[in-house]
Amino acid sequence: MAATPTVAIAGPSGANNVGATIMSGNGSVWTFSTTIVAGNDGAFTVTLAGQDRTGNALTVQPSNNSFTIDTTAPTATLAYSPALPGGSYAAGAFTVTATFSEAMAPTPTIAIAGPAGVNNVTATNMSGSGTVWTFSRTIVSGNDGTFSITLAGTDEAGNSLTTQPGSNTFDISVAPPPTVSLAFSPVAEGAGYRTGAFTVTATAMSGSGTTWSFTPVETVLTYSAPAEGGSYGADVFRVTATFSESINASPKITITGPSGNNNVAATNMTGSGTTWTFARTILRGNDGLFTLQITGTPTSGNVMGSQPSNNTFTIDTLAPTVSLALNAPGAGANHLPGPITFTATFSEPVGGTPRSRLPDRAAPTTRPRPTCRAAERFGPLRRRWPLATTGRSR
Repeated sequence: MAATPTVAIAGPSGANNVGATIMSGNGSVWTFSTTIVAGNDGAFTVTLAGQDRTGNALTVQPSNNSFTIDTTAPTATLAYSPALPGGSYAAGAFTVTATFSEAMAPTPTIAIAGPAGVNNVTATNMSGSGTVWTFSRTIVSGNDGTFSITLAGTDEAGNSLTTQPGSNTFDISVAPPPTVSLAFSPVAEGAGYRTGAFTVTATAMSGSGTTWSFTPVETVLTYSAPAEGGSYGADVFRVTATFSESINASPKITITGPSGNNNVAATNMTGSGTTWTFARTILRGNDGLFTLQITGTPTSGNVMGSQPSNNTFTIDTLAPTVSLALNAPGAGANHLPGPITFTATFSEPVGGTPRSRLPDRAAPTTRPRPTCRAAERFGPLRRRWPLATTGRSR
């Protein structure tokens, strides 16, 4: 070249752009050096300018006059093979997948560290390509606890992974191999099964050697306060289920009784952990004995036990009725002086003590009653009183 050629570099606005700058060299070979600064990444274009010794200017730029700057460290996220219902991993196949924010140079490595034992892994190459890399191994019994994953690698520009993913811990909890207890539906007469429904229920057990046990998740029910006598009237009704283990959201409650609007189809309860509640307003006109059924899934993967023994309650929204019987001297509608006994028979047990009263009315017109000695008697006065009786059902 006759004069010193120049070079310009243009890309995303920032420190890595270069205005027309003289290159160094001679003849046909000229060079330019600069230091790439972090934080100004992207595609950049080189533009050359110059002329040969006869004065002919460069008119066509070289075809490879673009390049990419990448100074950003890659990031990663982790995904695991499915865990047990409680979130931990048992003995068996285990796979973790690392997805990087950009293509990685072969090969990123993974290390797994936890309580000393066979489930720890020193830095080991992962398999994959581009942005997705995986690692698989078999979890072995006897080395339980919390384990941490550490990834290492560089992207294709040479930037190293500097920040570990947030979900880089997992738990190993290896229980002994379960045994199973089987319960069968009742057999027909003759100890055999005939055509029809047949049910077998399998229940996992825990233990070792010759001793194994099974503890189902138990449920305890508590109710809002009933009326005197133990039944519930037309009012707010609340039941709380307390489980012996945490239950996944949400357990369901079913209430079944005489046909009517106080029955409840399977409905979600509200709460969390081991305590869940259900509330509703009891409506009039659908009385009788009702049965609760609670269903749910324990967080541990255990199974539910039998329904609690106190899963029945009584609704009584009907007012009691009463009939009266009169026992007094005399016959028919005429009664002689003396004690009068009224007997009230209610249609159902009533709470407290029922009350009766004789309304005070003006005395009817009768013949005058003269002053007399104790031994003198006059005919009975004819007088009637309506009897009002009050009481409340239990």
